[in-house]
This record gives sequence, C-alpha cells and structure tokens, in this order.
Amino acid sequence: MDVVVKGERAVVGDCVLLSCGDSERIMRVRDMDGCQIRLDGVVKSVERDWCKVLDQAEERGRITYSLMHTRLRDVELTERVHVWSKVNAK
Repeated sequence: MDVVVKGERAVVGDCVLLSCGDSERIMRVRDMDGCQIRLDGVVKSVERDWCKVLDQAEERGRITYSLMHTRLRDVELTERVHVWSKVNAK
C-alpha cells in the first residue's frame, strides 16, 4: 500500500521518527534544553492513515519492545533506528 508521509512514501520496513508525544508515552527522556527526544522505530504495518511502529528501548538492562499505533502524518522517515535507553539518550 502506498502512503504519503511528509512528501515521501512510507512502507512496511521503513525507519521513522515518532512524534514527541508518542515518544514520551514509550520513554520520557529530555535533551539538554528540556525537550522530549523523538524515538525511532520500524514500520510494521500500514492501514490507510495509520501505521504501527515497533520501537526498542532498554530498561533495567533488558530490551523492551513497544508497538505504537499512530497516524502517518505524525511520523518522519529516517535512515536508521536505535535501541534507546535513558543513558544513551542524554
């Protein structure tokens, strides 16, 4: 399924940045200016104006996975994904 995201096409397997709000629901991490860091993940499914994005985060030494159901207009394509932890986000 072809879906337009900020002028580019997002498909299953693409790496995307989540919005600040969606990122905060997964892990609350602030940059030096106090702004929420945008987490990234991989698009797992696309349905009309919505997508599911798999995010990986490390908490207490264990990798956790979050599947975020979000609007396509709220994600932005990126080149790669990270495994986030509060340590490497600072």
